[in-house]
Amino acid sequence: MTPSSPLITQTAEYALRAMSCLATTQDTFVRAEELSQGSQVPKAYLSKILRKMVVANLVEAKRGHHGGFRLALAADQITLQDVLAAVDALPTNRCAFGVPQCDPDNPCPLHDAWMELKRGYLDWMTRHSLAEMETATWCLPDTQADPK
Repeated sequence: MTPSSPLITQTAEYALRAMSCLATTQDTFVRAEELSQGSQVPKAYLSKILRKMVVANLVEAKRGHHGGFRLALAADQITLQDVLAAVDALPTNRCAFGVPQCDPDNPCPLHDAWMELKRGYLDWMTRHSLAEMETATWCLPDTQADPK
């Protein structure tokens, strides 16, 4: 297991990987098994993530022989913040030290620094979209060659 980024959860990492892979497929429906292999996200975990993406209207699901999953919107219309919000992975207002009474009126020693980091992170998430992931060559190589 590789160490995760301290800023995002494993669920957030998996969601970004899966959605990045879907961004490479344009309008093609991709089976969950192929998406799991390409994104290297365990299939059971991926299933939970995809359900949340469908509920958030970021992914379209289709049953049947030519079914699977695809982005519900153009990749440039889905920000990283949209993806992370769908899996409840946005930064919280929780104190970086875990001090329950920390707030703007009663700040802990890290309060201002944490708020600055959080604002920068949220800004970064809103400025970047899945369109930047459309050229990811590390996922779904077979699907890209056979769009249906």
